[in-house]
Amino acid sequence: MAKQVEFVSKKPLSDGIEIDDKNNVYLTDVEYGRGLSVVTADRKLKTVVQDKRMIWSDCVHIAKDGSIYYTDSAIPAYLTEFLTPPSLATLKAHRPYRIYKKQKPKL
Repeated sequence: MAKQVEFVSKKPLSDGIEIDDKNNVYLTDVEYGRGLSVVTADRKLKTVVQDKRMIWSDCVHIAKDGSIYYTDSAIPAYLTEFLTPPSLATLKAHRPYRIYKKQKPKL
């Protein structure tokens, strides 16, 4: 069974993934760039967005017009040291959570 699985690329720690019509794989990047990375169709890892406003880029989607939408759920901002679920008051204190938009880069 393992022989049927193909290694594609190394990647940063991520939470979201989306593939465009040219087989570029977009990944949220919570490890290094606070943003978005892409593994190109020729398997090269590239940074698409680095943004200090981002705390935890969580989800990514490519719209039909080529816009890339990605979210910041800010997970580390409200986790406790014991990783217990946050209270509603803690979640409200860290609002607003954000959605960002960027045009898909020419790769």
